[in-house]
Amino acid sequence: MTQRKLTLILSGILLMAMTPELYAQFNFEFDKNYPDSKAEAGAFIDYFISSDAVTVEFQNTYLNDQFIDNELKNKSFDKMDSRSTLGSGLNGGIYFKKQIKDHTDKMWMLGIKHRQHYNSNFSKDMFGLYFYGNKPYAGKTADISDLNYLNLRYQQFQFGFITTKVKDDGMWNLMSAGSFLLGQDYLELSSDRGTFYTQPDGEYIDMDLYLETKQSDSTNSGFGKINGIGASFEFMARYTKENKYHLQFGIKDLGFIAWNNKSTSFVVDTLYHYEGIYIENIFDSLFLDIKGQDEFADGFKKDKKDEGVTTMIPFTVELSYGRILIPEKLTVWAGGNYIFNADYTPLFQIWGDYNFSTRISAGVSVRYGGYAELGAGLHAGFDLGKGYILNLGSNYLTGYIAPSSSTAQAANIGLRKKF
Repeated sequence: MTQRKLTLILSGILLMAMTPELYAQFNFEFDKNYPDSKAEAGAFIDYFISSDAVTVEFQNTYLNDQFIDNELKNKSFDKMDSRSTLGSGLNGGIYFKKQIKDHTDKMWMLGIKHRQHYNSNFSKDMFGLYFYGNKPYAGKTADISDLNYLNLRYQQFQFGFITTKVKDDGMWNLMSAGSFLLGQDYLELSSDRGTFYTQPDGEYIDMDLYLETKQSDSTNSGFGKINGIGASFEFMARYTKENKYHLQFGIKDLGFIAWNNKSTSFVVDTLYHYEGIYIENIFDSLFLDIKGQDEFADGFKKDKKDEGVTTMIPFTVELSYGRILIPEKLTVWAGGNYIFNADYTPLFQIWGDYNFSTRISAGVSVRYGGYAELGAGLHAGFDLGKGYILNLGSNYLTGYIAPSSSTAQAANIGLRKKF
């Protein structure tokens, strides 16, 4: 077999390694076990919930709608600086890809995904007011400014191409894909100005607030509902120097959604003074003694509009470098990513992948940044035979081991079949 033919076969194997969930970092392929494979189908799901202060124990208790006692609140509250972040993401779907006839260096692919993204940046006082009430703030001015909140759900229909280019002892893998987006739910809040003062004896409150709100049609909410349409683009380039290193760059979800004219936006710009409240010592919460809803609402000035709005969705830029220490056995990686249009700090990570055999691989990872701080994880892949390959892992395994102190959790699983 000539070196050129061998290179083309290897390029076909690397083509099969690039999936529409877009080059998942911890995704063992085992493609050399199936050199004659020309197509692949699969399903996958991954999620994360992470914060720089809110503990995993608190996250799970809140999401399960269970009672949150003061001890649980205090663990998160005590971790907070003046401001904190919390974000989450869900990505699940199915895909199919196939080699283009008579072109071993080209493939087409298509996929369907459900996407969710949640982002929040809030002050410590905002957390305190929401979960403790304003009794602890009697005689104090609480800072509730600079709130950022985003809750976004959409479906993604993706189509793209993968190409391999071989040059000397190096190889380029290029992937580009476009997606049609169906917007499901959208809610965004932002507050540039906000203070909340409670008179020491609880006789009145003063609030200074500027709040902007944008929301899709709340009467047409839920999975399968369509409140907007959009498009996005993804691109990945990977260069491999034979038996030496990998260098990879990618952009995911660069796009927008145009929400229909049943969407709502309004602005609250108010200096509000209200008398006639009392404090009951029930779960340390505040109860407002308001005789009528209009009495409270009159203190706000709302510039409400029913109109369409177009929003950029959060998109990710990734860069990584992998050094091959033992060919076909051990590779050590370093890299990072950044999510734009979100309150996300640059994330840096290192990880290693080790092939125990031709059918079992595993690795460990350590990361810092993003929505959380320090986290560690494990990932593994298994060739189950007959073309079935299973990948699973967690970037934040620490969240399951020590939920009372860790502030992030994540998991992913994927099953594919080669034909």
